[in-house]
Amino acid sequence: MFEEILSAAIAALAQGENRVTRVFPAGPTAFDGRPLVVVGLGGSKLLSSGLGDYIGVRREDSGLETEVYGRRLETELRLTVYLPEKDADAALIESCAGELELLTRSFPAGLRAIEFSRGEISRDSALRCFVCECLVRCSAYFVAESRDEEEEFLNFKLRGVFDSAD
Repeated sequence: MFEEILSAAIAALAQGENRVTRVFPAGPTAFDGRPLVVVGLGGSKLLSSGLGDYIGVRREDSGLETEVYGRRLETELRLTVYLPEKDADAALIESCAGELELLTRSFPAGLRAIEFSRGEISRDSALRCFVCECLVRCSAYFVAESRDEEEEFLNFKLRGVFDSAD
């Protein structure tokens, strides 16, 4: 689940000229003087989608019916932006945070950004750059499928938003 969220977020944020990487599992990419966004996960909470997690039935072209169950995950994406101090000023940092906020709107349908916040801008003298922490609160929607006679779930996948009463 978490890998799918990180991969989807990184793909959306890497549009354009952004250099984007993940915090885990390999650790952050070395800062080489070019702008860099490092993406990690904050706290998460797995929630029921209601009605015993039952979403509905999907009918294949072959006539085979598959029951669809789902869960919702509320999570936080932590974005750390590194900008070289030789190129950065307050306006550039503001525009970078604004661009990231716009890119969160291009997340896939199963990952919806709810809130974007930007923290204080600090200077890292060791790296010779400015650092800005951003937080994106998201809802991720996952579905699990099971065949009529089977009790076990086949797989959990990040999916589009299903209409629900909650």
